[in-house]
Amino acid sequence: MLAFTLRRLASVVPVLFGVSILVFLMVHLTPGDPVRLLLGEDAEPADVERLRAAYGFDRPLPVQYLLWLQRALTGDFGISIRHQEPVLTLIAGHIGATVELAVASLVVAVLLGIPLGVLAAVRRNGPVDLACLVIALVGVSMPNFWLGMVLLAYLAVEIDLLPIAGRGPPLLDALGELLRTGRPGALLDAVRFLLLPAVALGTAVMAVVMRLTRSNLVEALGEDYIRTARAKGVSEWNVVYRHALRNSLLAVVTVVGLSFGALLGGAVVTETVFSWPGLGRLLVDAIRQRNFPVVQAGVLLVAFLFVLVNLLVDLSYAWLDPRIRYD
Repeated sequence: MLAFTLRRLASVVPVLFGVSILVFLMVHLTPGDPVRLLLGEDAEPADVERLRAAYGFDRPLPVQYLLWLQRALTGDFGISIRHQEPVLTLIAGHIGATVELAVASLVVAVLLGIPLGVLAAVRRNGPVDLACLVIALVGVSMPNFWLGMVLLAYLAVEIDLLPIAGRGPPLLDALGELLRTGRPGALLDAVRFLLLPAVALGTAVMAVVMRLTRSNLVEALGEDYIRTARAKGVSEWNVVYRHALRNSLLAVVTVVGLSFGALLGGAVVTETVFSWPGLGRLLVDAIRQRNFPVVQAGVLLVAFLFVLVNLLVDLSYAWLDPRIRYD
């Protein structure tokens, strides 16, 4: 297990190196001059050239990349062109909101998707199974931005049940306050702001988890070891949950891990609809403003988190299925 983990961690280096090259080339070869956007079209040519030289944009692209890579290896990703503050400081102020939203979306997807998938598999070919399949089809077909606007229109505007936009207290801070003081006010406030975007973003993942759980569990329930367990008098609860479901979760865990990585980088639309101050909105604004240092560092961070989550998913296989070994 340790050797496998070290090999996988070593493989992160070339992946991040390749991502850094691609992102650097893409942001620098797109039309638009960040200095012109910052100074305006009426700026004097001498001022434009002076600022370009200050940011190093007057040098050849290979030189710019090598200088950026040298600083990045020491943890210095430069200064934001638009905000005039360190890029890492800027990203650190937004990544927590995106991770919080992604985790909450996965919690919604897992807490709804797995039980509904189990229910559909146990009651397969019946009305319950049909209803679950319809829910899964609708969930995977709806764009998350459309679902978000529908939820806002009815739950936030029409009946004023939940906040319309923005973010409440950070969830971890609210949990800490609950543990310190015993007052749940901050936690309830954080959940109220988080609920709508989490449901909007997690519905499609929930539909995939539900369908995958159902199909894998139906297959597992037809295996010989399940018939043997039933013949020995094992209760149906233990047959389904302790034997069949655990062996059916490998593919589900894979999907959940990949979905978490995708949610980290793909929550842009949901963050825009709900005015959620996350990394997605920051990167979209940075791309529009040609804020190269922020785009490069943000994409590199998302790539690292994606690879890290995939590693954790691979390690979880050995816990779910004792037959799997990484020796």
